[in-house]
Amino acid sequence: MTTGAMEVQGRQLTAMLDPSQPDLRRVLESFGEVYLRLVTSDHILTIVRTAVAEAANSKLGPELYVRGPKMGWEHLTTYMSHLKERNIINTADPRIAAAHFKGLLEASIVEPLQYGAEAEFAPREAVVAAVDVFLRAYSRSGLAIG
Repeated sequence: MTTGAMEVQGRQLTAMLDPSQPDLRRVLESFGEVYLRLVTSDHILTIVRTAVAEAANSKLGPELYVRGPKMGWEHLTTYMSHLKERNIINTADPRIAAAHFKGLLEASIVEPLQYGAEAEFAPREAVVAAVDVFLRAYSRSGLAIG
């Protein structure tokens, strides 16, 4: 898979973040499952390991970061901004909300796999828990969410 193909997959993933969809839980869970499948694929894990190993010696790591994770984080931030504007989530900074959601999704899944160890949770279990925590932290009080 080339970086171009990775960018296409990234665009398809971020297209799932449709702020007009009324069921926030469903959007976040669907996105989370596809996101985890992508970032835990053998191919992506190999690219990340290589980028980290070469970061001190070349511009490969920073370039891959900008074309991958950073781009994804920016799209997630835009989605969180739309939710904030529509008064669906309560946050002072959509960038932080996006970073928290990404961190919650990856917790105890991505890091062990990067080291060649087993993930601590099944992906579906991790996604449901991440969305639950995110909604408790960020959804407007009394808002019916999914």
